[in-house]
Amino acid sequence: MLITVPPGAQSEPHVHPVQGMNYIVEGAVESQYAGYPLQHYNAGDSYIDLAQVTHEVFRNPSNTQPLKFIVAFKIKKGVAFKQSVLPPSP
Repeated sequence: MLITVPPGAQSEPHVHPVQGMNYIVEGAVESQYAGYPLQHYNAGDSYIDLAQVTHEVFRNPSNTQPLKFIVAFKIKKGVAFKQSVLPPSP
């Protein structure tokens, strides 16, 4: 999948049921998994999304440039790659 994240946007904490391979096409990302240090990746970098570990931080640190990245993964049909760890709102 090719994903575009607007400047300054961030994701809520979530988990991935399977590993994903990411390649940063444009911009930069800050990413942190529970128990791991904050990582910073730039265009041309690649990294692996961990499976079944809370993805606590995923954000586009730029206030002006979008983040574009490709993620590849193998998952059963109908299963979401990004699953919330927060309880549903009342």
